[in-house]
Amino acid sequence: MADARLRIRAALRAVYNAAILGFGVLLALPLRLIRPVYRVEIQPILSERIGHFALEPELLLCRRATEPRRRRKTLFFVSGPVSNRYLLAMWRRALPFGPAWLLQPIHLASSRFPWVDLGAQGWDVRHFDLRALDLVDPQLDFTSEEIARGQRLLAALGIPEGSPYVCLAARDTAYLQGVDAARDWSYHDYRNSDIRTYASMAHWLANRGYFVLRMGSSFTHRFVSECPMVIDYAASPHRSDFADVFLYANCDFSISTATGVDSLAMVFRRPMGLVNFTSNGGFQLGSHLRMLMLKDFIDLETGARIDLLSARYLEAMQVYRTEDFRKLGIAVLDNTPEDLTDFARELVELLEGSWVPSIEHQARESAVLTRWGEIDDLSAASFHLPQGWLRARM
Repeated sequence: MADARLRIRAALRAVYNAAILGFGVLLALPLRLIRPVYRVEIQPILSERIGHFALEPELLLCRRATEPRRRRKTLFFVSGPVSNRYLLAMWRRALPFGPAWLLQPIHLASSRFPWVDLGAQGWDVRHFDLRALDLVDPQLDFTSEEIARGQRLLAALGIPEGSPYVCLAARDTAYLQGVDAARDWSYHDYRNSDIRTYASMAHWLANRGYFVLRMGSSFTHRFVSECPMVIDYAASPHRSDFADVFLYANCDFSISTATGVDSLAMVFRRPMGLVNFTSNGGFQLGSHLRMLMLKDFIDLETGARIDLLSARYLEAMQVYRTEDFRKLGIAVLDNTPEDLTDFARELVELLEGSWVPSIEHQARESAVLTRWGEIDDLSAASFHLPQGWLRARM
């Protein structure tokens, strides 16, 4: 009986999906016919993952702002749960949205049948070449009321008006578990790091005059500090969707582990440094990324650090699953507290214009980026590697 019910449900689902697809084809045909004269595009925005939600529409708008005007109209709809309601409200001010019940079947037809071809031209889900962001101002802005609200937020967090602050985000297991607790996210574990190892970095920044905000919405450990300039915003009663966007939009710079939420810094052209990085093809071109530091890859048999220029290191940089490192006989080692503190010092020097790389460092950096460029062409990359970190590994 149970098997029969499952078969009936599967059959009904198949009929429903076929009906939706057929409906989408009927709606898409007129748009396809007028395309030689006027192109109408239907584009979903993946709102469930904040990185895609923030960056993909911004990148599309910036690229189109630098291209010749074309006779076309792009209609957007939200696909999936919304990771940040305030960001959605901002995008609704900047983009033409339509009802998902109407647009999603058209997109489904376009995805299923390539000849329909109604997706947004230039839509980029990979986020590698972000140099278009350097050419155009941010496409999102705040109203005067929102700016006043943001100033009240900073005051409530204990940040005096005009004081510099840094957004710090470290990926851990709690965020993705919050997205979908039923799913096994352990394949992502190699990208995590312990926020407690960032304490000395935060204290160094505070001593330099920066407030440090630990960002995020879910976390495994509190970011405890006796320094009043180090603020665990993720655990604060002031945390909100609005605050996430406003804080990243107005920070002096951000440091993160490529968490996705740091895309908000990119959208608003805030400088960024990446730590505890593993690559996976996640390099980016564009002036927003100023400095980058990777985790170490360790040979499980010998305990030795794998050479940055070796073929094995490149192989490890392209691994996407935790268990695949073990299959390769490799352990992933996080940046030490000392590494992180030195990174912050060099990043601040770079941003303030006092970072002077030695001739030896320039040669090492060039050799490494050329080698890593075999994964992605990094000849146009503008980010740097920290001198101390690289010197200890070459």
